[in-house]
Amino acid sequence: MIRGFVEVLGDRVTVLAETAERAAEIDLARAEAAKARAEKRMASGDPNIDLDRVSIALQRALIRIQIARKYRGAPVETR
Repeated sequence: MIRGFVEVLGDRVTVLAETAERAAEIDLARAEAAKARAEKRMASGDPNIDLDRVSIALQRALIRIQIARKYRGAPVETR
């Protein structure tokens, strides 16, 4: 689980987070591959899969894709 805090004060924003990455650093192809892997694992029906972990991986990939596309000016898919 990713956790963090944001404080917005007038002319300043403070972010405290466990992890962060810049939009320009996101590898869109890698994020899309991670999304496909997570969706495939979720659909597999394997009872040994940690669904919470796969769900978090899918969510992370979707957020990365959305941010990368927005940063690059590409259409952003909404679900």
